[in-house]
Amino acid sequence: MDSTWRGYAGFNLGVALVKAGRVADGVRELQAVGRLSGTSEETAALRDKAWLAAGAALLQSGDAATARDAFEQVRLEGPLSSRALLAAGWASTALGQSER
Repeated sequence: MDSTWRGYAGFNLGVALVKAGRVADGVRELQAVGRLSGTSEETAALRDKAWLAAGAALLQSGDAATARDAFEQVRLEGPLSSRALLAAGWASTALGQSER
């Protein structure tokens, strides 16, 4: 199976695990997708989407510090950068670091 397809499968599995209440397992899957190698724009966008989803799951579960780390993995020049920056701000605020 092509690594991009494995990435989509991993992303979908990660989201399904989070929705099923298995946040730690889901975040691990999403982080694995975030670490995929490849230089195509499709792979880079999938990595960004996985980091954003992992960060959202972590933030919702109360782990703002790890969530912020996940949001900071999203490319600044990608289409999800605005969402990631906003979410990183929410995570920083949750940590009492609103000036960051």
